[in-house]
Amino acid sequence: MTVAQYLARQLRAWGVDTFFGVPGDTVLPLLEALRAEEGVRWIACRHEAAAALAASAYAKASGRMAACVADGGPGAVQLLNGVYDARRDRVPMFVVTGQLARTRMGTGWPQDADPGLAYRGTTVFGRTLCHPAQLPEFLRAAFRAARHRPGPVRLSVPEDLWQQPVQHPHPGVASPAAAPPPAASGRIQPDTAALEQAARTLQHAQRPAILVGQGARAAASVLAELASDLDAAVVHTLPALGVIPFAFPLNLGVAGEFGTQAAANALAQADAVLMVGTTWRQPGYLNPSAKLIQVDCSMEHLGIAFDPAPGIWGAAEEVVPALRDELARLGRKPRPAWRSFIEEQRRRWEQEIASVAATAADGALHGPAGPAAFPEGAATLVPERAGAAAPAAALHPGLVARLLGDHVTDDAIIAVDSGNHTFWFARYFRARHQRILLSGHWRTVGFALPAALGAKLAQPARQVVAFCGDGGFAMHLAELTTAVAHGLAIACVVLRDDRFGEEESLQRSRGLAPFGTRLRNPDFAAVARACGAHGYTASNPAELESALRAVLPALARGEVGVVEAAVQRVDPLRPQPLPALAAPAWV
Repeated sequence: MTVAQYLARQLRAWGVDTFFGVPGDTVLPLLEALRAEEGVRWIACRHEAAAALAASAYAKASGRMAACVADGGPGAVQLLNGVYDARRDRVPMFVVTGQLARTRMGTGWPQDADPGLAYRGTTVFGRTLCHPAQLPEFLRAAFRAARHRPGPVRLSVPEDLWQQPVQHPHPGVASPAAAPPPAASGRIQPDTAALEQAARTLQHAQRPAILVGQGARAAASVLAELASDLDAAVVHTLPALGVIPFAFPLNLGVAGEFGTQAAANALAQADAVLMVGTTWRQPGYLNPSAKLIQVDCSMEHLGIAFDPAPGIWGAAEEVVPALRDELARLGRKPRPAWRSFIEEQRRRWEQEIASVAATAADGALHGPAGPAAFPEGAATLVPERAGAAAPAAALHPGLVARLLGDHVTDDAIIAVDSGNHTFWFARYFRARHQRILLSGHWRTVGFALPAALGAKLAQPARQVVAFCGDGGFAMHLAELTTAVAHGLAIACVVLRDDRFGEEESLQRSRGLAPFGTRLRNPDFAAVARACGAHGYTASNPAELESALRAVLPALARGEVGVVEAAVQRVDPLRPQPLPALAAPAWV
C-alpha cells in the first residue's frame, strides 16, 4: 500500500473515522485514499481553523478522536487555533498536514514552512515523515501519545511521499487493520490514608463546599448525596454546568469570574472545599484559610493550581462513594446555620433569574433581585454609556440564556462561544442534564459554530445548539453551508448587539472610551436562509419564544436554523471575590 492508503486504513482501523479539513494540493493523495476507505467521513470545511475546532469538539462530546487535515504552509498554520484548543483542554486529535516535496523543503519555495516550529508547544507528539518505513512506528507512537497524555498529535507528509509504498512493517509494529496500541488496564486504588484525612477534614468543617468539575460527571448522583449529608454548598465550573442540575436545592451555580454571586459568596465563606475533577484556578474567589481537598484521575492535575491537603488520585466514581461511606462511618453532623446561609443565597439567585424578564429599555434590572437585593452589585446591569444608545426594543441577554434553557431538551449539547454572552449563559441558563462545550482554557472567540458541527457528528441523536455573540458567529459564518451540505442539524442562537461586547466592557471598566469594537453586521437570519438554513429574528420575548419553538423542533427533522436575537448593550458586572465581601452576621 501507499503511504496515503496505509494512513487512511490504519486510522480507520483504530477508530478514527471522521476527518475535518480543507483540500489542498499537498494532501490530494490522502483525500483519494479516504474516498476509497469504507466507513470514513470527510467533512469539507470552509476554513482550516473551523476544521480543527470541530475535531476538538468532536472529542469533547464523545471522548473519541477525530482528525483534521490541511494543506502545507498556510493551511497548516490556519489549523493552529483549533489545535491549541485541543491541547489546552487535553483532548485527543490527529492532525495531518501536507508539505512541499522534500527537495523543496527549506528552499524558500512558495508556501514553504517548517511545521515543527509552527506546532511547537501545541501537540503531544509531532513528526514530519522522511521515509515511508517510518510511518507504522510514527502512527503507533502518535496514537499512544494522544490516548495516554492526552492531546493532539501531528504528522506532516511531504507530497512526494504519499504515493510511495510502505514495506512490510518491522516486527512488533502494527500492520494495517491491526488492533490499536494497548490501553492501560486496571483501576487506580485511592490512598486509604488520604481518604480518611479528607473525610475528617469535611466532617470537622463548619462551612463545607463542593466544587464540581466536568471530571465529576460519572459521580454526579453520589456527589449530590454527599452534599446533602454535609449540608455543603455545590458550585460548578462552567464546563460542568448541568453535572448536578439547577433544581438541586444546594446548587449555587457557576464559580468564579463568569459565575454567580451566590457561588462567590459561598466560596468566600467556606472553610473546606472538596474539588472534584477540575483544574479551576481562580484563587481570588476562595477563602484563603479554607482547607482544600482535590480529587482527580490525573496525577498531573493534583496541585496544578492549589496545594490540596490532601490530593487524592483516583476516578471520581471511585473516590466520591468511598468518601461518602467514610463520612457515614464518622456520623452525620448537621450544620443548620450554614445550610440557612446557602438557602438564602439560593433564594436571591432564583429571584434574580426570575426578574431578568422585567428589564427596562435602559438595561437596568427591576424587581426584588435588583441592586438593592444584591448590595455587592453583582446583579446590577450597566447600561450603555453616552454616545452609544442601546438598540430599541431589544432583549436582555440574560433572558435569551434563560429562555433557551426552558426550550432545549434535557440531553442537549450547548456549544458556548467566548465573550460577554458566556457570562449571561453561566448565570441564567438553568441546566438540567445538558452538556456544555467550551473553549475552556484556550478561550478562542469563534468556537461555537464549528464546535456544534463536531458535536453533532459525535452525538447525532442529541439536540445541538451553538450559543454565541455576533462577533464570534461571524468569524466562521461560512460553516453554516457546511452544516447544510452534510445534513448536520444544529441551531445557532446569536446574540446581536453589533459590537465586540467583552472588549468594550473591559475598556469601560478601565476608564477607557470604547474604540475599535463596533461591528457592521449583516442580517444573520437572511444569510442563514441564503445558505439553505432557516433564519429567524427576535427583538422581544414573544418573538424569541416563537423562534425557539420553530427552530428547535426542526432539528429532529434534520434542518439547520439560526435565531438572531437583538440584545441590549449591557455590561455584566463580575461576581465580587472575597476581598469585597463582609462576613455574614451569623459567623
